[in-house]
Formats: sequence, C-alpha cells, structure tokens
Amino acid sequence: MKKKNSINHRNMSWPFALILLCFPTLLYGKLPPQYDKDHPYYFKYCTTSQWNPYRDEESGVGIPTGHAVIFLKGACVDHQYDQTSPPELHLCDEKKYDLSNPEVGVGISSDGHFTNTAFLAIPGLTPFMRGDLQEGERLTEERAKQLIESYAKAGYFSGLELKDQYLTPSEKAQFVQIQKQLEQATTPEERKAALLEKQKLGGKLSFGTDYAMSLSRYTYCINVPLNREIMGEVVEHLNAINRSLPNSKGCAWRGESKPTNDFVWDALHNNCAHTAHNALAAAGLVPCLQVDVPLSTQLKNLAIPGKVLLDAHKQSQKLPLDPQAIYDNPKQRRALLEHNWLPLQHDTFVEMLPFHKENEIYKDTAGFTYNHRPYLSVNLMSALIGKFVPIAPLREMANFLDSKAKKIKSLANNPHFAYGVDSPSLSLEEANALHREYFLNQYQRSFERLEKIKKSSSYQKQQKLVSEQKDNQQKGKKVDQAAKEKAKEYLNFMERLEEQLRKQEQDLKNKP
Repeated sequence: MKKKNSINHRNMSWPFALILLCFPTLLYGKLPPQYDKDHPYYFKYCTTSQWNPYRDEESGVGIPTGHAVIFLKGACVDHQYDQTSPPELHLCDEKKYDLSNPEVGVGISSDGHFTNTAFLAIPGLTPFMRGDLQEGERLTEERAKQLIESYAKAGYFSGLELKDQYLTPSEKAQFVQIQKQLEQATTPEERKAALLEKQKLGGKLSFGTDYAMSLSRYTYCINVPLNREIMGEVVEHLNAINRSLPNSKGCAWRGESKPTNDFVWDALHNNCAHTAHNALAAAGLVPCLQVDVPLSTQLKNLAIPGKVLLDAHKQSQKLPLDPQAIYDNPKQRRALLEHNWLPLQHDTFVEMLPFHKENEIYKDTAGFTYNHRPYLSVNLMSALIGKFVPIAPLREMANFLDSKAKKIKSLANNPHFAYGVDSPSLSLEEANALHREYFLNQYQRSFERLEKIKKSSSYQKQQKLVSEQKDNQQKGKKVDQAAKEKAKEYLNFMERLEEQLRKQEQDLKNKP
C-alpha cells in the first residue's frame, strides 16, 4: 500500500498535509489493500478495553466498560493554532484529497475533558489511533511528551476550554499559572507560548483515551461503508451537537434546567458511546438514543461501548435485510430513496487493533479478566447490584456479559465478518471466500423476502390502489391524493430496494 498520494498540499491545512506525508500507510489493521479505493467513505466504530497505567495513583485505572471512538473516513477538520473555538467537521474536498488514502479522515472521541465541545477531532487514522510510534519503538514518558507537544503545535487542542476537575493537583496549579500568563501576555510571542502550554495540558489529559488509543488499550472496530451523502448526514449531526452548546443553558436537562452552556459528560446521561452510537444513528444504521433526559427515561437509553459494536454488527452483517422494517424506519427509508444506501453491507469488516506492547506507561491487559472486557465488566455489575440481586440471577448476568465480551473478540477472528483472519486451518483466500459466500447468501435471503412481499395481498392492494386512483383521475373522479402518494412511495421503495440490492450483489461478485 505504499502508494504516492496525488494530493494538492497547497490547498489544504498544513497539519493535515503533514499527516498524509508522515503517515502514507497504515501500520496495522486487517482491511483489504483496496478497501479505501472501493469505499472512500466509511464509518469505523471502535470499542476499547480498559486501560491500566503503571502509575495508576496519578492517571487512574480506566472504567471497566472501556471507551468508544469513531473514525470518519472521507471527513475532514481544519485546525488552526490560534483558533478560538472548536473547528467544524466537513466532507473532504475530492479535488484536493486522494480518498483512496486510508489516512484521509478524522477521528472523534467524546470524553468530557473540555467545556465547549462534545468531542475531540484528530485528523488522520494513524495519528488518531497510535501516533507516530513505529512498530517495536518503546513508549516512554519522554516519547509521550514529544507526541503530545507535536499535536499541540498542530493545533489539535486549540480553541478548547479545559475542565480543571479532571486535572491532578499539580496540573491544576499549572493550569492557574497558564491562565495568569495568558491574561498578562503583552506580545503575540508570550501569548503563543502560554497557549502552547495550555494545549499541551489538554493533550496530556486526553492521551491514550481521545487519541493514541492503541498505545494504552486493545481496540475492536467495525467498518461500515457509507457514501458521500450519508457521511454528510453524520458530519452535520456531530456539528449540530457543538452548535447547540452556546445556547444550551436553561434548556431541559436531566430533569431540571441546564445550569451552564458547558458540555457535561456523564456515564449514564451522555457518555462516549452515546456520541458514537448517535452518529451511527445519523447514518440510519441504528435507532437514536436519547441523552440528558430524566433518569427514568435515561435508564432506557443506556449506551455501552461494546454493545454499540454488537448492534452495528447485527444491523449491517448478521440480520437478513427486512424490507418492511426499513420502509417503516423514516431515516433508513430516506437513506435508500434519497441516497441509495442500505444498512446491509458487504465489506463491513471487523478488526482488532493490537495494544502497543513495547510500553513503559501502560500495562498489557490481555491476560487479566477484570480489565480486558470490551463489553462490560462483571466486577462492575457485582459492585452495583451484588447487594440487591440473589446470587443465581447475578451469576446468570455474569455469564451473559462474559459471553458478550467473548463475542466481540471472536468477531475479529471470524472469517464471515473479518478480512484476512489468521487461522492455521484457513488460507487468506479461503477466509475471504467465506465472507463472500456469507454475504451472497444474505443478499439471496433478502431477494426471497422481497419476492414474498410482492406476492402478498397487502402489496397487491397498494398496486390496485394506485391503478384505481389513476383511473379516477383520468375519468375526472375524486382522487385520494394522500393515499395515492403513499402507495406510490411504497411501491417505488420496494423497486429501489431490489435495484440497490442487485447492485451490491453484483459489486461483490465482481470482486477478485
């Protein structure tokens, strides 16, 4: 994949141009070499294991549910070092960027470290996932500081306001000093130096969680192909979240009035998985989850990082396509009729991105039951409900959660759902043939469902209604226009659905 990028570097922000020069290829992952050429736009959703730093008295052990992040391939963000507010996302200009380059995209992570944004946006897949560390290079405290400073100088944390509640006592003292320096700065140079220190502090706070996750965690991802129009829906949804913040004070919020305009991360009401899940919902893949609603409602809208991955897998890979369910879903119906996109997609590969083992900061958690749960820690559930639930149901709950954790791990090693599965009994060609066969069968099952619908009395009733209304119109009789349009939309939807499925099936058959 060492292919020269045909990019006009003069017409893009210099940080992004630098990324594409420094990171021309992926350092890891199990996507086909031609994946980004075939799918210039895709949604990479990732759930991570819990992190466990050696110096946990300062950094703290991560929560057992891990973390959720997304990478939007084909979306861009333009950082400026002296920006005063978070930059908006936008679709990459296809005339400026080579979208067959896997680095052309933006990583999104929501972790509540900043008051004026719901997420951190890092351009480039490799910078987002692991930074510029090479395979075999050791991660040391000094190397981490270098990485953080390079990101700060690129402006990735510029315009963001830190929440001091997440800082250690020494960092809080440093933050107060930086604020004084900014207030007292009399020259552009003094202000720039103080801003750099502030941004480095934000970068340190987010390191290993909002970017460079593979340096601290194992990461499990699912890649869902989109088209440009659907990616635009996702981008607009995320921008709308940040646009709403400046006027959010006083709005209905968690059963009361919102006290400030700040973004307030919360494990129950609005966490990293809510942001990622609802971005998937903007594409039409999964139903939307409510956030910042009263607790009684919020408990019905919980978001767990690993569950979001399983939901995305279920909708895009596992379930046979249900024509009626898609028609009844307004977002999915619109996605097909206006943007020619369906939730069922071949090439929706799952992958596992490994933890960077040459590491002096974070422990490898693969051998530990407690903090290598990419779904939900059994220990956490025991702590929360152990006193209130009899032991038998608790054991059943533990077994259920354990099976979900194992399922996420197994997806990355299942040739039906992952590319290039490492197996002593399967060659690369055999593994990929299983993926091809699986999705050809999924398409065939979808055609069978469509055929059954077209033979149904309800479908024929819609055809008859359109025909009768057309006759009435020609004879000058009264026409029920609303009923006619609804029936026409239904019939058109089923025809368009079959066309799109045939197109996707042919695309898969044409693959070498």
